[in-house]
Amino acid sequence: MTSNLNRDAVARATARGEMSDEQHRVIQEREAIARASQRSSLSQEHRREIQERDTNARATSRRLMTLDERLELREEERLRRRYRQYKKGYGNHEDFDSMSVRGNDTLNQRHYVSRFIRGCSGDERTCAA
Repeated sequence: MTSNLNRDAVARATARGEMSDEQHRVIQEREAIARASQRSSLSQEHRREIQERDTNARATSRRLMTLDERLELREEERLRRRYRQYKKGYGNHEDFDSMSVRGNDTLNQRHYVSRFIRGCSGDERTCAA
């Protein structure tokens, strides 16, 4: 059964790679409409149950994370939020180009890396070159 699922996933990924952007857009719109109609048919009670289940699952996964994993997740989210302003989405903070940041957190066009990444205490900052 698992090999069938993996085979199906590979087949879908291959098919997606061969699609044009227009085909992707049409499929995404169709799926968005289907999800919206499914959501509209749910009762408030069922929505609440789904929300509670998702909240509990997320809380459980966060409880099982180590401190380093939690701090890494926090830093990744902070960088994602910051780059949405610049219309540049980075999948993770290792793709981050420090020369592209302007503002209060820069000195000579160098971005100060958060103390959460570098493990510094208090207001201590480490400058990434």
